[in-house]
Amino acid sequence: MTMKRTTFLTTCFLSVVYSATALPIRQICQRSSDQPRLLHTFSSYPILSSTGNPQLHSSSQQPPESTTGGATLTLPPLSSNNTNSTSSRSLSLRTTFRIPHAFPPTTGPTAGNTVGLYAASFWIGLDSLTHPDCLAAVRAGVDIFWDGTLGGELAPFVWCQFGRGQAGGMPGFKAATGDVVRFWVDAGVGGFAVVGVENWGPEGREDEGQDGDEVGKREVKRPISAVKKVFKMEEGVGRRQSEESGQSACGLEVAWIVEDFPLVGGPGVPVALANFTSISFEQIGVARGSESWDATGAEVRDVWLNAQGGRLTRCEVVKGSEVKCLRVVGDQ
Repeated sequence: MTMKRTTFLTTCFLSVVYSATALPIRQICQRSSDQPRLLHTFSSYPILSSTGNPQLHSSSQQPPESTTGGATLTLPPLSSNNTNSTSSRSLSLRTTFRIPHAFPPTTGPTAGNTVGLYAASFWIGLDSLTHPDCLAAVRAGVDIFWDGTLGGELAPFVWCQFGRGQAGGMPGFKAATGDVVRFWVDAGVGGFAVVGVENWGPEGREDEGQDGDEVGKREVKRPISAVKKVFKMEEGVGRRQSEESGQSACGLEVAWIVEDFPLVGGPGVPVALANFTSISFEQIGVARGSESWDATGAEVRDVWLNAQGGRLTRCEVVKGSEVKCLRVVGDQ
């Protein structure tokens, strides 16, 4: 069903207004100095795997809805010799990306709402998407917002989440849209899960060994902000054994994700996805014990929400070293 522009009109008699397709819209009569927040739930929507098949997204073959796009890499199970080894169970993921700017979409059912709220979330995670039996899942990311009632683009919110508990911010960490951030998440080392993030500013990290550099004669660039959070893993948490395979349910998946979350205090449906143009997860590194991987072989996923125009991302893995997602509407 096509959403008419008039469905975005608000009145002073309503606290929250819904479009004909149930998208939550903040109304102009409730201005607030508090920035909106996204509810970082573990998705109850079916997960769409595009697997590079262009026919999957044709108008004649409408896929199930999905709030997640990006890529997931399934790791091989631990061998029976390593399941009891702490070092072999430890899993780490490192990724760099530039925080995108948030804009209203220019096309599609959610375009042109000058008093609306738009948002998007970008995160990386260990066992955080398709492994619900892993209670030690850990993920971290950035949310971006555009709110017409609060003047347009808002400051990004950097967050992390351990297990199935609530996500929290990273106190003391400062970042702006356009900045290059470096995230890392580690789990299983000494009974702890660790999340870290560095902000390298709009110019990004320096590349060591550039032509003309003289070792020891150039100033080493430092991050302008950095924070680390440590979570204690309770004994046995995240180490459930599958009755079918006898293998651990944890340490088997890493993910680079674009997600459309609901709004905190909202009705539980995805907020209108912001136009972020594109996101590139780069400088990817995955390690478990002595093994290492990049994103080669990762399964590609796309956000698809019929109320917002169908397909909303076009994601791909580039040469194993980058997961890139474009913001689209329909079959653009």
